Amino acid sequence: MAALERSFQLDQLLRKTMDVKGTVSQKWDLYLELSELTTSFDLSRESGTSLTSARTELKDFTEFKDWASSGGVIAKNVDIASFGEHGNGLRAESDINTNDVIIQVPTSCMLSTETASQGRLKKLAKSDTMLSQMPNVLLAVHLLSELQDGKSMWQSYIKTLPITFSVPLFYSKEEMKMLKGSPAYEESLTLFISVVRQYVYLQKALKDSDVQKQLGFSAEQFAFKDYKWAVAAVMTRQNRIPVGGTDGNPQYALCLIPYWDMLNHENGVVTSMHDCSLSHTEYKAMRSFKKGDQILMFYGARSNCDLLVHSGFVLEENPHDFLTIKLGVGKADPLSTLKTKLLEALSIPSSGEFTIGKSGELDPQLNAFIRINSLKKGLHQQKGWLTCMRQFATVSQMSWSISCLIQMNVPNLEGMMELSTRRMKSMHAFF
Repeated sequence: MAALERSFQLDQLLRKTMDVKGTVSQKWDLYLELSELTTSFDLSRESGTSLTSARTELKDFTEFKDWASSGGVIAKNVDIASFGEHGNGLRAESDINTNDVIIQVPTSCMLSTETASQGRLKKLAKSDTMLSQMPNVLLAVHLLSELQDGKSMWQSYIKTLPITFSVPLFYSKEEMKMLKGSPAYEESLTLFISVVRQYVYLQKALKDSDVQKQLGFSAEQFAFKDYKWAVAAVMTRQNRIPVGGTDGNPQYALCLIPYWDMLNHENGVVTSMHDCSLSHTEYKAMRSFKKGDQILMFYGARSNCDLLVHSGFVLEENPHDFLTIKLGVGKADPLSTLKTKLLEALSIPSSGEFTIGKSGELDPQLNAFIRINSLKKGLHQQKGWLTCMRQFATVSQMSWSISCLIQMNVPNLEGMMELSTRRMKSMHAFF
């Protein structure tokens, strides 16, 4: 009976996640429903345990540092330390100068889609539809498989990963609701729905005993909270390194890089690189650090929305922040066909996402879209397209249009800051 009930619950979840399109309001309703169903599904498991239930917060990193050193990892003049709400990070043990090499991690120590494809998941990585097409899912499943394997060479590294994460994927319903009014709201809802769909797919795949054997765990052991944890661990840490191919057509692998992934973020310049000839990734200090300082790294030019959804924090001062807005030519617009053709001629989508920079600078495509979408019926026949575009896309009208767009889509920075700070204070670490 229990097996039949769980099968029915899985079918319910699968049906509800097949289409993540629709309005934001519809996605919110679906999110609420899926939250209840996944919680109920986890509670219905007979064992009451899961792949991650025995994990505890790591306090002593001696085993990890010994493992890293024996594997060829070089960490110069640094140690692992706790930095309050920032969680664990790397501390300078002596003064460090700009461009000093701090960390070098051999490819052989990395947990990656490449190691998944060459290890016991080799067959699945090639034959399974989802795992062969979605490297992020393959890496998450690989992480869970190695977690379950007590003899895995990555056990010492996996123990260093956080117990929980500050990303919206881990938000309560009340916390998720606080994102309303921010560009992260719909993206977070869509991500949660997609993760549930992936989990259901994997649960169904685990009905095959051969799949169970390759992964090293059963459907009964595999809880939704396990997959959510693995997805977050990969999402907050994944990096892409070259693993083969040619200069004109390189091949890449997604990977988790031990030690290096303990570096927290600060605005600056990218100073990490992968050396193919030496087969290692290294980090050079992007500025000088004094003894006792936390050593920080620049994660790249990313918006606050991207940082919150995928890394679990936002920056009060982010020079790389931008606003993404969704616009489209109205289907009821009597000039929709003509506007669409004109936009297509300029290689601009008639419906899509556009950006406005932090200081108000426009995506050139947004500029053109607003001009074309401002055209009114009749005037193109009386005065011609170019005259209409000039008349109805004056600087003042464009400014008014943009002002309205920003007012309707202002990122709720205060809410995002409050949520990320609250989450980080309750966590062990984040990256």
